[in-house]
Amino acid sequence: HESVGAAWSAYDNGQYGGAVNAVEKLLKHKDEKVKADAQYIADLLNGRMEMNKAAAKIYRDGGELEKLVALLEGDAKAFSGIDYAKDCASEAKKTKAGKAYKECVEAREKLERLTPSLKDMKSSDALKALNKLAKEFPDTPAGKQAAELAKEYEK
Repeated sequence: HESVGAAWSAYDNGQYGGAVNAVEKLLKHKDEKVKADAQYIADLLNGRMEMNKAAAKIYRDGGELEKLVALLEGDAKAFSGIDYAKDCASEAKKTKAGKAYKECVEAREKLERLTPSLKDMKSSDALKALNKLAKEFPDTPAGKQAAELAKEYEK
């Protein structure tokens, strides 16, 4: 059926919101084969959405706010046209405006600038720099990474 093809094409092209809207109509179709094909696509879409919701929870709970925002912004675009996309866009915007997100970005940028110069530093200086970053941003992924890297210089 051509409308199943259109729904599949939308799914295949990462236009999940369009696919969801197309599938919802097809699930009410008279033809059982069309309904079955639509259900298959609906299951794929629901699986993707649930997988991303689970990943978002892991990122949220683990303080991986940059990964969270990237996932949410991606889903806001891919699922455009349905409420889930609006929820993702809203949470992404709110997260980016928060202090914790800004600290994640700042800590990552500082660690990215520091890392290349570590090998040229005296161990004691590298240790000091990494511990400073870890202490300044203890709840960020980069702060935790700096603390782990510091252990290598504690010899």
